[in-house]
Amino acid sequence: MTLTQDSPKPIFRPLQPAEIDAAFIGFARLTAREREVLEALVNGETNAQTGQRLGLSHRTVEVHRRHIMRKLGARNTADLVRRVVVIEEMRLPSARRESPAKAEAMADQDG
Repeated sequence: MTLTQDSPKPIFRPLQPAEIDAAFIGFARLTAREREVLEALVNGETNAQTGQRLGLSHRTVEVHRRHIMRKLGARNTADLVRRVVVIEEMRLPSARRESPAKAEAMADQDG
């Protein structure tokens, strides 16, 4: 299958309303440390890198990651990232519509 901009099907299964609700509730229940670990995870850091940056062992990061996945109802890392993308799009709708490059170009035109 070749993916193009004109592909009529989404490239991933959309979350069901109950899954979205559960993810939002779980996201709201994350501790500050779990949010730090989640941010590192979705930005591509390994457990070891996150642990080193936060002053934690990689095993402690793994425990936080397991708690995050349980709270957001994710089955694996890909599912977790998908849920975070949906949550972020709903929390920050303007980020979805406007890329940083587009925002910068618009600012240049205004100023």
